[in-house]
Amino acid sequence: GLPPPAKMDPWTLADDQVIWNSLGHLPRGKMGGLSRAASGDLVSQLAGRFGRDDKGIIARLKQLEDPKSWAHGRLHAEGVPPPAKRPALSHLSAEPASSSQLPPPQRHDAPNDAPP
Repeated sequence: GLPPPAKMDPWTLADDQVIWNSLGHLPRGKMGGLSRAASGDLVSQLAGRFGRDDKGIIARLKQLEDPKSWAHGRLHAEGVPPPAKRPALSHLSAEPASSSQLPPPQRHDAPNDAPP
């Protein structure tokens, strides 16, 4: 038979970014779930990549979309913008100066280039 299911490794920020960048911009159905026509085999491909099933990938995507979830906060704190095609989030892009408050990313990597 099949071996017992192994305990899953926790999702890393890199994992979340791959899932978000692959699926976050896709249209949703009436119930908020991914459109099967739009996602095609992407969910299954990601499931295979991360050693999970399709339901695990969908569940993680829902966490990344939930503004109250820790995963959402971690993902968006890293400066990953919400996908442009999501109409439900369009009101967020209307806030002025939201991205200008973030320091330029190169300051951390190359402190010698920063102005004195």
